[in-house]
Amino acid sequence: FFFKQKTAYEISACLVGSEMCIRDRQQVDDVEIRSFLQQQFEWQRNKINEYNKIIKQLQSHNALLAHKISQLTQEKTEMKDCVNCHEKFSPILNNDESCSYHIGRLKYYSCRGCGADEYFSCCNRCTTCSKGCKTGRHIAKV
Repeated sequence: FFFKQKTAYEISACLVGSEMCIRDRQQVDDVEIRSFLQQQFEWQRNKINEYNKIIKQLQSHNALLAHKISQLTQEKTEMKDCVNCHEKFSPILNNDESCSYHIGRLKYYSCRGCGADEYFSCCNRCTTCSKGCKTGRHIAKV
């Protein structure tokens, strides 16, 4: 078999057609790439906006929590009056044995411990002999 050599005209016609296909294909790819990149850019911009909103919400919540913590700290460190023992106490230091008090009524006759003129009906002792016959947590006056 003998192959015929192509002429310049036949070669250029062939190249022009293939070059056009390649050129058209590249233009389509460029449009597709631009569209894809633009979609990615828009998606990233939307995500950044969402994250910025979340950050602002968290900062707002942080500010509210910090304010609430400072209020609670101030309340906890503020001295209060106890209903039972009538002494001032700190809520932070309040525990199950902080408060000693009498549950009975004060009577005026004679203490069995020291002979004082007044005593409590619950234990027959005065405040000099016994700070209290019952212990518990301080209860703040309202």
